[in-house]
Amino acid sequence: NTYAAAGPFSGFKPFIGTGAPDVMWTEGSAEMVLADQAAGQSSTALDTSLLAIAALTPTAGPLMADRTVTNTAYSAEFHVWPSAAAGAWVILAAAHPTLFP
Repeated sequence: NTYAAAGPFSGFKPFIGTGAPDVMWTEGSAEMVLADQAAGQSSTALDTSLLAIAALTPTAGPLMADRTVTNTAYSAEFHVWPSAAAGAWVILAAAHPTLFP
C-alpha cells in the first residue's frame, strides 16, 4: 500500500541523484534547521513545514516522511509513521536559539 501525509510540506530529501527517493525526510529537515542557524541563515520556512508535519500526529511525534517510499537502489525505506529520531531532532531544532546563541 502507498500512504502519504496531506501537505504540501517542504524540506530536505535524504539523497540526491538519479533514482533517489522522492520523499521529504523529517529527521534530516530538522537537522538542517540547526545547520541554518549555525550558518546564521533563516530557517523560518523550514520551521513552518516541520510544525505542520508534527501537528499531524501531536501525541505520537512527527512522521518520518511525507510518503512511504522503498528504494532498493539506495537501501532506503521511509514511512508515514511517527519516528523517535525525527521527534528528537524536531525538539533540538525548536531549541536552536539556545543551542546557537
